[in-house]
Amino acid sequence: MALLCSSLYFKVVKINCLVYFSAMKINLSILFGGILSTVMFLAQPGFSETTAKSAEPVSLQKNSGFAVSVGLTGQTLFVPVDRNDISSSGSIGGQFFVGYKVSRLVAGLGLDISNFSESLTYAAITGTSTGTVSNTAFLVSLHAQFDILQSSDKKAALFAGIKFGVGSTVSSKGQTPELPPVDQPYKDNSNARISYQIAPGLRYWVHPQFALSFSSGLQVDHWVFRQDNPSGNSISIQTALGIFGTIGVLGVF
Repeated sequence: MALLCSSLYFKVVKINCLVYFSAMKINLSILFGGILSTVMFLAQPGFSETTAKSAEPVSLQKNSGFAVSVGLTGQTLFVPVDRNDISSSGSIGGQFFVGYKVSRLVAGLGLDISNFSESLTYAAITGTSTGTVSNTAFLVSLHAQFDILQSSDKKAALFAGIKFGVGSTVSSKGQTPELPPVDQPYKDNSNARISYQIAPGLRYWVHPQFALSFSSGLQVDHWVFRQDNPSGNSISIQTALGIFGTIGVLGVF
């Protein structure tokens, strides 16, 4: 009887051991199979690049490249006529800019063209005449804009801009009624202009390579006039302080 019980005990132990080792074998197979599958998946070409790209935030603006901008500018200048009088004139013009963008900085060379008109009254012995002067101003300038603040996704920015330029103004004059030649104002004159601007602005990237912008600030202009009169040559310098606003589109390629 004892021998039979002992035999049954060893058979149960043997079965339990076989079940235990079989289960362990299955678990180890699953474990090593999972590890092998993971290693093979991580070793696939392009996995690390995909993971890196997905980990980085998607940039909503091109970080650097060739920059081109076009804009529309409106400005009002206040010109001191004498101690008690200040004359103002407004103009609307366009600007074209080419340069380069590096991170937060955009800098380059620009061309501004604007037009403004003024009305003058000429008095002579033969009568009075109303004169109209149409002025077209050309300005070649250096631009620089730097993003002071950016949103977390870099889609919106507050920037500071400065501009320094030199140029000239071409005038076209007309009179109604026409004065006799001897009473007409002398037309042999030339001028030069120095201008600089400083302004804050806002920029919003509607596409990684295209942005809309608006800036408004202060402008200072210096004019140097040279006029050849029959009585001699004269040179005068005039300074004007003004305000301006510009809306534009920036492209980076």
